[in-house]
Amino acid sequence: MSGPAGASDPPGATGAIAAVLERMGVIGRSLPAEDGVACFNHLYLEVTRHVLAETRRDAFEDLRFLERLDVVFAELYFAAVDAA
Repeated sequence: MSGPAGASDPPGATGAIAAVLERMGVIGRSLPAEDGVACFNHLYLEVTRHVLAETRRDAFEDLRFLERLDVVFAELYFAAVDAA
């Protein structure tokens, strides 16, 4: 994953999305299924998997922007999880 929001784009942003998915998997496995964060994480994980699949199909007009948005939003989510 990349550094803090506002940092330069990571090389191979789809790899960064894959790293986001990996971290979400770790979070999901660490929480009981009925936990509210676990439920959000599961939904977010599914959406992010779909985003990654669509990036590989070139389905987005501005792929670089979408990949960056995905990673930056995930960093905010991970920071909130870490703080909790």
